[in-house]
Amino acid sequence: MCKGFFSIDFDHAHFINLCHNFRTFAQREPTYAEAEEIYRLALFLERPDQKDNCPPLHDFHVISKCLIGTDVELAWTDIRSKTSYYAGMYEWEECTFLFYLVHASGKTEIEINTLGMFLYSFPLFLYNKENKPFVVALEKIFNKVYYSS
Repeated sequence: MCKGFFSIDFDHAHFINLCHNFRTFAQREPTYAEAEEIYRLALFLERPDQKDNCPPLHDFHVISKCLIGTDVELAWTDIRSKTSYYAGMYEWEECTFLFYLVHASGKTEIEINTLGMFLYSFPLFLYNKENKPFVVALEKIFNKVYYSS
């Protein structure tokens, strides 16, 4: 179970592998705050079916440096509302996840959807998202990566 306070288990297999990926992609050691986020991600990846019991993730940058990207990523800022959107498909151990982040009014929410091996269900997870121009742009990237010959 993941709820509540926790200390980092530096011997956790997923944590070790995610830190290695972070070092490779970020080309530096993670800070302690980043290591905490990496450990929260490791706990989620250990049991993605129990994501409601895990501590929430907050740092899309750290997540993007730990997982293998699929080239389906997009960042978007609405200047008028001062809201930022980030989304990306990332792989971990033969499973694909869609991370969707909204940052507004100083609050960050990350939604994680498990696509598994069914990548073509990707548009279904975007159907109810409020920023339609962002969703359309993200779908175009997805289609270009997965449907172009």
